Amino acid sequence: MDGGNGGDVLVSGGAALGLNSATDGGGDLIMTAGDASAAFGGNVVVMSGYSNQTSSGDVAVGTADAGFYGVSGSLSGITGDSTAGDSGNIDLRTGAATGGAGGDVILGVGTGTSGDGGDLVVSAGVTTDEDSHGGNVVVSAGKASGEGSTGGQVVISAGLGSSEDADDGGNGGDVV
Repeated sequence: MDGGNGGDVLVSGGAALGLNSATDGGGDLIMTAGDASAAFGGNVVVMSGYSNQTSSGDVAVGTADAGFYGVSGSLSGITGDSTAGDSGNIDLRTGAATGGAGGDVILGVGTGTSGDGGDLVVSAGVTTDEDSHGGNVVVSAGKASGEGSTGGQVVISAGLGSSEDADDGGNGGDVV
């Protein structure tokens, strides 16, 4: 028995058909949860669909490719500032797997063909409080608890240069 497919919901900003590259932009798509005077503001929840028998749906968030003369859009995930307590966390991780491997978390910088390569910057938090410690940067490899298994490695390597000759500026990078 086939119960049919669930219906789609499509919400999109308006297309801009004008030819002025400075002023004729496409329409925005803005989703904002409700404000509150005393209690918590409303949540924004984006969740893929569940399946009883197969895979859950994907959630894809990205910016479109740039036109010939432009740059692609940025993707920002930022928690709000707090004046009387901690600011919010950013939790980026894959789910646990039973009967399979846990998913990878991949952070990478795109390849460029002009200028320097983009940086990947990871920095811990700064504090101005007395007798406190700045945040830690913790990098740890995965534990392997099965019999005969080996824990993961932590590999830190600097970038290759175009030459091994110190006089032409093409040296590889340092691990500092």
